[in-house]
Amino acid sequence: MVRVLGGGGDPVTRRENRAGEPAANPYRYMASQIVAGLDGVDRALDPGPSADRPYQSDAPAVPHSLIEALAALRGNACFQQHPGNFFIDY
Repeated sequence: MVRVLGGGGDPVTRRENRAGEPAANPYRYMASQIVAGLDGVDRALDPGPSADRPYQSDAPAVPHSLIEALAALRGNACFQQHPGNFFIDY
């Protein structure tokens, strides 16, 4: 998750990359964020409202298990294209 703290004109505004899993390969994790971010820019997706209170948000929940996460990955058109099904199936 990437979040922005601060706002326009605030000299201490900063961006945080809050890694979701400490055991994840950092290179692959960052690559997945870059691919997803570029896909969002290419398709002009709206990131939605700020989740300042994530536990009180109506945002969809992330997968709760490895099986659910793998199913979501396999069903994602962006990641089927980049890095590709060969990588996902591996």
